[in-house]
Amino acid sequence: MMLKCFAVIFLSLASINAFSVTSLKKADLAFKHAAQLQKASRYEEALLEFQEIERTFPYSSFAKKSKLRVADIHFEMTNYGQAQYQYQYFYDLYPQDEKSDYALYRVGLSMYKMLPKTIDRDLSATGSVLKAWRSVLVKFPKSKYTKDILKNQKKLLKNLGKKELYIASFYAKKNKCISAQRRLNKLFREFPSFLKNKKALNTAVKCSKELDDDPAAEKYSKLLKALK
Repeated sequence: MMLKCFAVIFLSLASINAFSVTSLKKADLAFKHAAQLQKASRYEEALLEFQEIERTFPYSSFAKKSKLRVADIHFEMTNYGQAQYQYQYFYDLYPQDEKSDYALYRVGLSMYKMLPKTIDRDLSATGSVLKAWRSVLVKFPKSKYTKDILKNQKKLLKNLGKKELYIASFYAKKNKCISAQRRLNKLFREFPSFLKNKKALNTAVKCSKELDDDPAAEKYSKLLKALK
């Protein structure tokens, strides 16, 4: 009786294992086919295929890889809002995965792609991009995306500085020098590289003189002369 029980258990395990191997082969073939569709830019078909893999093989490694591919396809289709959501979803599910730094980097990159192209528009979302990328730098200090993040961070910070200067210049032209000076003080405090910007310094000199702030006018005049 005992031998029969062992035999039944053994056959059951063998059956499960055979099913598992067959299932994985099917998942592998399906994933390769979906990847080919993606490579051929047949994005809508590829999305359906990857989503079907997630549904059919939910506990396989192919389901996890398909989640990331879904995010990539939305990014390639320039659906950056949906891409951001999908990358964040992947990261939240698999924060320790070998691709987690990539997912978090792409969360920031998706938001970066949605930022306005000119500084006269609302740049408030810049903070969210910088926050996502800072998380990558802190959590994954050896990430291969560090160089790209640092390069793009520099661009974003420069644009934020240009935005402050744009607003300060606007106030200065309207002879609202108190408001202009407030913006310039913020600009020089948060973005000290603008202490070598001629436009910023000229505006600072003008407003300082307008407000009878001789020490400030002298200070900015000296900085301006040093650039010539």
